[in-house]
Amino acid sequence: AKLQEKLEFTNNALNVLQVIRDEYVSEVREKINSNTDRYFKELIWKKKAFQGVTIDEDFDMTVLNSYGNNVKHDLSAGERQILALSFMAALKDITGYNSPVVIDTPLARISGKNRDNIAKSLPEYLKDTQLILLLTDEEYTASVKKRLDVRTSNRYELDYDDAQGFTGVVRK
Repeated sequence: AKLQEKLEFTNNALNVLQVIRDEYVSEVREKINSNTDRYFKELIWKKKAFQGVTIDEDFDMTVLNSYGNNVKHDLSAGERQILALSFMAALKDITGYNSPVVIDTPLARISGKNRDNIAKSLPEYLKDTQLILLLTDEEYTASVKKRLDVRTSNRYELDYDDAQGFTGVVRK
């Protein structure tokens, strides 16, 4: 009888812990969902084309267009980049995990004022995070430079020497 009592107590404790875990995971998912949706709406240039972003219980992401259809797989390369940046910033907000972030060609698929908007917003969304951007000369326009240089501590360029067949790193 004592063993049965201990088994019941243990099973009840496990059930309570499972409920607590499920509630915590749900709360974290809802916060990530809310922040991802907010960042996506702030960064995306087609404001009226999207209702927003949702993340379900399985952490599957849905992007709803203005008609309520999931268009996650139909997003342009630039829109996918915005979605990824939004999710990454939301994860950082919620987890508080502060490690360096390296992004290769973050603006390559994004044009014009949208590029400027992201260059201005990205350092703000990843505030207090060491952000390493690997930009091509096509991405690093005068207007992007103006927006990023305010928050830039070091800038380097790769310099290829044809004669030596060597690429050097030059601090700018």
